[in-house]
Amino acid sequence: MICPKCAGGMYPVDVDGHAIRRCGRCEGLWFEMGKHDAVKLIPGSAGEIDCAPASKGRAYNERRNYQCPTCGGAMKKRVIPEQPHIESESCEVCQGAFFDAGEFTDYQE
Repeated sequence: MICPKCAGGMYPVDVDGHAIRRCGRCEGLWFEMGKHDAVKLIPGSAGEIDCAPASKGRAYNERRNYQCPTCGGAMKKRVIPEQPHIESESCEVCQGAFFDAGEFTDYQE
């Protein structure tokens, strides 16, 4: 799988039976539909998978017009209502979600 933000290779990471993908370059995280909500509930999961500082994620946050790494659908910015300072991206077709480095840690808190 290719990262939608930086075109780096993404590799699987297992979190308590939930397979997600992490980019080897920008360290963003890809979750299939709804998995980010399930993984958020696992104590300490962000510390296991979100390894880079938020400053690294912000460097890629302005990228626009990219496609979903799973289905090729259009991605759009999505603000999390309870945490409006977090702007993750989601696929309009398959509902997968991408979190830049550091965003998932913030989301879990």
